[in-house]
Amino acid sequence: MPVSEAPLRVLLNVTSEEMGQVGGDFSNYRDWFRLDDEDIHFRMVQDRPIRRVAGLARKALEKSCRRWQPLPLRRRLFLASRFLPVSHEDLRGADLVFSHVLFPSGVPAGVPVVWNSQGISPDAYYERTNGGRWDVREVANLYGILGRRAAALVVSSHVCARNVERWRPELSGKIHVVPAAVFAEKAAPEKPSVKDGQVRFLFVGVDALRKGLPETVEAFARLRQIATNVRLDVVSRPPEDLAERIRRQECVRLWPPLSRERTASLMEEADVYVIPSRADTYALAAVEAMARGCAIVTSDIDPLPEVAPDGVVGFSVPVGDALALKEKLHLLVTRKDLLREFQRNALRQYDANHRPEYVKQKLMAVFEDVIRRQLGPKEAANV
Repeated sequence: MPVSEAPLRVLLNVTSEEMGQVGGDFSNYRDWFRLDDEDIHFRMVQDRPIRRVAGLARKALEKSCRRWQPLPLRRRLFLASRFLPVSHEDLRGADLVFSHVLFPSGVPAGVPVVWNSQGISPDAYYERTNGGRWDVREVANLYGILGRRAAALVVSSHVCARNVERWRPELSGKIHVVPAAVFAEKAAPEKPSVKDGQVRFLFVGVDALRKGLPETVEAFARLRQIATNVRLDVVSRPPEDLAERIRRQECVRLWPPLSRERTASLMEEADVYVIPSRADTYALAAVEAMARGCAIVTSDIDPLPEVAPDGVVGFSVPVGDALALKEKLHLLVTRKDLLREFQRNALRQYDANHRPEYVKQKLMAVFEDVIRRQLGPKEAANV
């Protein structure tokens, strides 16, 4: 039951300029903003010079973190790099602030903050992605500090939520698992391969090495030795040596990073989305591919098997194992019945976990619970 008949007024900790950036810490806001309706009203922080200056300072602080620094200094730098200011004018009329990854500063005690993140990833993620600037201990320390300030924590996957509870058990009562909302057009009734028999694979990832493009290219080259009815589209910006190797391969097209619309059209045509990541926090693009009826082949690092369950929507393979990847791709080429089953299951997986209406209901429940607790039992009963 809603806390009141009026729509919830939620301030998103992002400006229009920030939301226009590609990827990074502001990517989730675009889809949240689209959840706006008569039940919940989202608005953004205003673009101001102080916000832009703070954004530059935040990035500089983050880059200044180094593993060789004394631990207290490194933790202070890391913590300082997580904040962006919100003005009192922005907060006027807001029931709460919803903030992704970064935390709003300048919020008075009477306005609750709901903090969203991917949770705490496995240790290897931080070793592989941040160039040795910090590790999982610094991240756990960050959660301990910001988690106390937040009224609730919204985490995208169960496995990363459990990691938060393992490292910071005092936060367990604040954690809510809400998958990301993904907006997608209704999937086409059938894939082009149904008519022409050519199985289409798709890889999308700007960070080619971290997303596993070398393994994908090697696996596909091996697959081409035993299967001719296959092709691969690669949307990435790989190092030149890898790009040249891709250009020399038959039945492979290399695309630069594309618009969301053009990438979506490739997903509509693809049979299998291949993302054998070496490190990842969620692989949201895999969800976008599932929404368009793609089977998924990914690596077995958490939380990817939760996002794309092995044996349900596709397969999980060991990190860096191009031979295992080739074998799974070959199985999908030779077992069309299994491929079609995975594609149908992928649509169901998307619908059950990432459909915007479902995610909105989950978020509404979190927000209303926070507001009830903020008001107290007597005030909430009179609303």
